[in-house]
Amino acid sequence: MSELEHDGFLYRIASYQDGTLSATELSLLEQELREDPEKLKLFIQVQKTSVALTELLRQESFIERVVANELPEQASPSGKSLFALAMVIAASIAFFVFAGGRSKSLPPTAIAQWSSGHTDSSEHAVLTYANLASWSKSSVPVAGNLLRYRSSYSLEKGAARFELPSGAVVSVAAPTSFNILDGETINLNSGTMIARLPDSRCELKVHAGDMEIRDHGTAFGLTANENGKVNVAVFQGSVSAHVKPSDDQPAIEKVIKSGKSFSSDGKGTGLDEVPFDPKLYQDIWPLTIGIDEASSMIEFVAPPQNRDLKSLANNEKLFLVAERLGHYVNRNVGVDFFGAGQSWPASYPGRHKVGLGRTVSSYLLIYQPVAPEYGKPSSLSGSIRFQHEILGVAVNDAQLKKTDREFGLRGVDYETLMYRRLEDIDTEEGLLAADRLQISEDGHELTFQLNVGAGRDHIRILVDESEPEEKK
Repeated sequence: MSELEHDGFLYRIASYQDGTLSATELSLLEQELREDPEKLKLFIQVQKTSVALTELLRQESFIERVVANELPEQASPSGKSLFALAMVIAASIAFFVFAGGRSKSLPPTAIAQWSSGHTDSSEHAVLTYANLASWSKSSVPVAGNLLRYRSSYSLEKGAARFELPSGAVVSVAAPTSFNILDGETINLNSGTMIARLPDSRCELKVHAGDMEIRDHGTAFGLTANENGKVNVAVFQGSVSAHVKPSDDQPAIEKVIKSGKSFSSDGKGTGLDEVPFDPKLYQDIWPLTIGIDEASSMIEFVAPPQNRDLKSLANNEKLFLVAERLGHYVNRNVGVDFFGAGQSWPASYPGRHKVGLGRTVSSYLLIYQPVAPEYGKPSSLSGSIRFQHEILGVAVNDAQLKKTDREFGLRGVDYETLMYRRLEDIDTEEGLLAADRLQISEDGHELTFQLNVGAGRDHIRILVDESEPEEKK
């Protein structure tokens, strides 16, 4: 854990203790504790210290009254007791500042907010991914994971993902410069971003050049050049694009639907349709839909190109299609799955179901050689890591068919896709080895070894996006 990560984590522990973490922040803290043993150990140490301090303060609660001369002299604590209490308080504060043998103190803003006993969660966005991100010195996120409103941020290397209080998920790729104006408004000065809104109740406005984009429950990409030229591409749903007119010209507004792309020249002259090219956003589309890391042979298919599953064929690549994102499960799917820490086909015991009342995102991983042939296997292996925990995977005929309707893409006829199950034993006269899967202990990573002969391999991955109250 770096010094910046260490300081930011202490800040989040303090916010957790005073009850000011939002549901998103609580989920992020839970994820950190599950994934990082070092952070879990630090959290336990801080909690133990806090409990001890609370108990001592309870026992010595009269100290404030002594200072205020509200207790009779005979009730006053001894000098020894006062000294012990002062030392515990000092030790507790020192622990927050120097825990883990680090000499660097918490950022001034974190100390001030911790001391005041609260943080204003309505005044920042929360970073949910920035592992390889490098920011300009003047725009480093507060406490390691908070982006403040009305502050300028410049991402110099890598990519980052953050979530606004409105629920909008936004990813940016370097080099990018932006401001978050409020809980549902962003100003993109230059660079590339994708925004995804989980439902129509969420709202987002993005200003870029002479354009304002209004979004209600959809997904779109945006690029802005320093010369003012802007491109917007809509992946799902539709957005309203408003161009600020030059001089006294009337406002220009268009509704841009899925699979369409428009650009403006930054001079207020209008919107021109341009070829839809999702490859402009290839690097951050998976980040936006909740995928943190993946092997290089996995290609992410952005909508609406994800509808023709039969065309996703390649001998050296797998394709990952986001099927249904943020889907609320309101019926019993009736299928057992295996989960965290289990492997396939070995881990048959301990399977579980995707529960009612959960919010789930589904992804389809496809390995489909161009010319599959009996007895001549093609093989690929790799891994993929998700932001949230994997609830289960569908791999055999029953699992795939029973989850097609609930979690599959609308308008796709899965019945026409033959021989798509994984094999749990060697087949094709022993020439085709069984497929292998493993879900990590923390439930976030899927490792695979896929072997295809005459058919294809489909894996439907169901990932938990429930709020903490839905998991109870």
